[in-house]
Amino acid sequence: MLAFSNNDPDYVEGEGWMGTRFGLGTSSLEQTVTLSTSNAVSSSAPAAVGKTVFASASNASSPGDNHHIRVYRGPNDNVLLDELTFSGYQLNTTAFNISPSQMSDETVINHVVVDDLDLPSDQFRIGYAEITYSHSLDLSDMQEIDFSLSANPSQDKYHVDLSGIEFSEPIIYSIGASQYRITGVTGDQTLDFLVPDQTSGSSRIVIVQESEVTELALEKVTPSGQFTDYSALSPDSAFIIIHHPSLIDAAQTYATYRTNADRDAAIIDVEQLFDQYGGGIRKHFLAIRRFCDDAIDSWESRPGHLFLMGKSIFFVPQNNLSGIRKNPNLYSQCLLPSFGSPGSDLLYTSGLDGPSITPAIPTGRISAYNSQEVLDYLDKVVYNESRDPAAWMKNVLHFGGGTTELEQNRFAGYLQDYEDIIEDTCYGGNVNTFLKTSSLPIVVNLSDSISDIIAEGVSILTFFGHAGGGQFDQSIDEPENLEWGAHPMVIVNSCFSGDIHQPGHVSTSEDYVILADKGAIGFLASVQQGSEGYLNSYSTELYKQISRKNYGKSIGYLMQQTIDSLFQAGFTQGDARASLMMNLLEGDPAVSIFSPDRPDLYIDASSISFFPQEVTAVIDSIDIEVVVTNIGKATNVPFDVSLTRTLPNGTEFVYSANLDRLYFRDTVRFTIPTDFSNGFGINTFEVQV
Repeated sequence: MLAFSNNDPDYVEGEGWMGTRFGLGTSSLEQTVTLSTSNAVSSSAPAAVGKTVFASASNASSPGDNHHIRVYRGPNDNVLLDELTFSGYQLNTTAFNISPSQMSDETVINHVVVDDLDLPSDQFRIGYAEITYSHSLDLSDMQEIDFSLSANPSQDKYHVDLSGIEFSEPIIYSIGASQYRITGVTGDQTLDFLVPDQTSGSSRIVIVQESEVTELALEKVTPSGQFTDYSALSPDSAFIIIHHPSLIDAAQTYATYRTNADRDAAIIDVEQLFDQYGGGIRKHFLAIRRFCDDAIDSWESRPGHLFLMGKSIFFVPQNNLSGIRKNPNLYSQCLLPSFGSPGSDLLYTSGLDGPSITPAIPTGRISAYNSQEVLDYLDKVVYNESRDPAAWMKNVLHFGGGTTELEQNRFAGYLQDYEDIIEDTCYGGNVNTFLKTSSLPIVVNLSDSISDIIAEGVSILTFFGHAGGGQFDQSIDEPENLEWGAHPMVIVNSCFSGDIHQPGHVSTSEDYVILADKGAIGFLASVQQGSEGYLNSYSTELYKQISRKNYGKSIGYLMQQTIDSLFQAGFTQGDARASLMMNLLEGDPAVSIFSPDRPDLYIDASSISFFPQEVTAVIDSIDIEVVVTNIGKATNVPFDVSLTRTLPNGTEFVYSANLDRLYFRDTVRFTIPTDFSNGFGINTFEVQV
């Protein structure tokens, strides 16, 4: 069973494969490990050396220490080996020695939690316990014969005479500085042989029945028998695609598109990475991390983006599912694993630039099972990236949830902060906010105004609230039921919405992204339980990155800089640190949110209105309103709006007004005389900005 220290997806102290929980809050305050130490030499031998390794598995709120444990040896806890009091998640090792005269057929190590801290929980898990002792030459108690012989520099060989050996054709292997295969002389359950001295260090002796030795056949790792030398590649700011072999056709198509869009794509087969960088262990996450580290070090320019192409399924039991480690069906469905528990794709390059946890390469994933799902997603990317600038591209939708009125007001305040940021320079967004006002667990909002905005087109859709069962507590219906004028970037502040590592496409992230022709182009959300404060800090900084600090950069880069900024601000420990690693991107990290590089002011005939619409002789002036829309980068540079009126006799009058800035849209009002003596007839109006 995997012991979790906290929500941090990284492997930190206190995590690992361990036994069942014990302690305060479980059915037993103690747990015993019994080690077989039969046929021990009882005199003229070195002391036995042992240790037990265990980790705390709870972290109850306490002003002081929240763990107290004692470790004993002996069937009646007659020897106290260690006593520890400490706080938090911690891996502990208790070492001990036993003299030969005290050895028995069993060595009992008991771990006892002391209930004296007035806490609701104080729990531990045992990783392992081991002991090394001097064994007699009678090996009848050993099912697998594997032991060590100390070095004997005074002679080049020494004689070993064993009893209790039931092999008819034993083969002896001596493993050390040199390796030997030895044939011995057998008798009635005896075995004699000579072992060459290793000159330094001990010899590991392994004895097996000759019939159990299997000769392994070598197979080519690739059809050519050669690995691809990825370190020899020299792409420029590479768009790396790591893919499962079954997705090679889609990977090549995607790479062609990205290369044609001025991104030098590198296609990497994850199965080759397992062989080259993962020691041949299938689905080993370190293979991908080591490759990325090699690419950063050996390629002429740093990789620009890392796009993981293939479905990931968690390794360890979660949510009543077994995980892939011991489930062949789920194992086969996991095309490209994630890193850590809970899984975080960001960990593949986190920390490769030094002590910061910031990912060295902006990262995203498409959780595809087949090539068609990848190609459907690519169609959405191409559609979004080929559109001409338009006013709808500044549309931003905000949805606020919450259970209580206090919570709803707090979430609304967060969204207002984001609105203030995104409507300012350089983005100049047009934000529409919809808030939950009911205490019902889920409120479905299907107003015409929402559906109309989505149908027109939205660039950013942000939600802050609770989520469960694949729905937000302020819901806008299933994404397949809506008409999408464009494919927005969705930013979600809630729990578990980004858990893309479950079997099938059950996460909200996948609901929006793995959807042909509809839904989102990217979905950024937490893979695990989220803390309100940390989620708000992340989204606040992300909005600043989008609109101000790194306007125009890719979503992957914006995430990278958000993490770096918050880490530098103190998000270095515990849940604060974990929150930076748990917000994952379902989608292409090279995608950019709408961000023209300069202002683009726009007016047309529909932008001009006359008041009143019917002009009579009793009216001495009319008002003309001109709506100016900036469909480009928000600007603080003042500019003039001029209105030229041409009378029927050809006389022109020019009126001018000034706007000191234009983020998205503003209205200029001109008041001009009717001048019936000269203006009767067709008047022409021309507006210039």
